[in-house]
Amino acid sequence: SQDIRMVFDWNDAATDFELQFVDPDNNYFMYSHTVFENGEEVAAEIKDGIASKEFVLNNPTPGKWLINVNPLGGKETKNATFIKYTLYRNYGKPDETKTIKLIDLSKYEKKITVDSFVY
Repeated sequence: SQDIRMVFDWNDAATDFELQFVDPDNNYFMYSHTVFENGEEVAAEIKDGIASKEFVLNNPTPGKWLINVNPLGGKETKNATFIKYTLYRNYGKPDETKTIKLIDLSKYEKKITVDSFVY
């Protein structure tokens, strides 16, 4: 069953950042949103006006998880860039819950922990 679903939406497709998902054993998965790493994806976002990515944790390792965002653009970004983070627990089930956080990336130069939860 798909218990944990995370959706990230951002307002500026040209923004460079990394998402890090750190499991209880300190193993991590990283998603890079940069022209260098995912140029075709970024170009499609700019063209279509949709800047969103979804991640589902299937049978995640039990324990404390960390969700980090690392801004890569520095302070030269012209526009304030916001990332909307939505965490769904018990996704698609009657007891589904949803938590939403809004992160203003322009306030950060280093990696920040957006969320932590125990599975």
